[in-house]
Amino acid sequence: MKLANIEQCLCYDEKTGSIHQVTTGATMNYTHYLSTSVITENYRITDTTLRKKYKTNGVENRDYFYSDNKVLVSESFLKKINVKMKSSSINSKSTNGDLKIPYKRILNKEDNEVKNLLINNFHEYEKRAIIQELKEMNWDSFITIATGSFMSQDDWDVAMMKFIDKLALDLNYQNVLAAYSTERSINIRSSVVTKYDSKHRHIHLFLNKNRMKISELKIKKIFLSAINKNSFKRYEYYSEPFKSNMFGENYILKTYNHQNDCFSLVAPQ
Repeated sequence: MKLANIEQCLCYDEKTGSIHQVTTGATMNYTHYLSTSVITENYRITDTTLRKKYKTNGVENRDYFYSDNKVLVSESFLKKINVKMKSSSINSKSTNGDLKIPYKRILNKEDNEVKNLLINNFHEYEKRAIIQELKEMNWDSFITIATGSFMSQDDWDVAMMKFIDKLALDLNYQNVLAAYSTERSINIRSSVVTKYDSKHRHIHLFLNKNRMKISELKIKKIFLSAINKNSFKRYEYYSEPFKSNMFGENYILKTYNHQNDCFSLVAPQ
């Protein structure tokens, strides 16, 4: 079997929301082949019937061949088994991937639509990568703090840096870590979203104190010191031991947006 010239095109997969290169066909030994997905999209044959046909009547590496978990079938074999093209595809050419494919084809990488697809796909991948990384870390506590006092994103960023430094100082141990995200807090008793509401945020975080012993009460006091408060009101502070089966990683990233600095990891300086 000689090396095949594989035909691919850049596509947006609407089912998975991903952008990738899709193999649409190949030329091998002067014979042109099409992927099964392109065939079923353009010819009057189902995937199951096509599979039966090439396995029963075809010769591997002549009428069809396998490539990276894909099956490519020759156009001459389709003619041999008398498979007709769909009426909407009769005028299409089978070379250079011009037939219809079951994906949204990206023709021009400079198009704004394509740029947006690429950017959105990247940031969705970025979010999944962050979640996976968080899942691989060891966390001790899950904490939520929602104060009545105004706290913007910048306020929380500063507070978390103060908190992790104070925690490391109290433990006399630098190998501590926190991962946190903030979420917009809205006054649910009012139907009007004020300027205060639009910038006021609460925080969800994971804490890894790396097996160092410190009471939850002490952690709470360090947080109070970091945000310049004397006490928390009821329901303002919540803490529980981290449970890996509670999908907390997805929860703290539920409002993740690359345009907002709502997620961060923080360690002692």
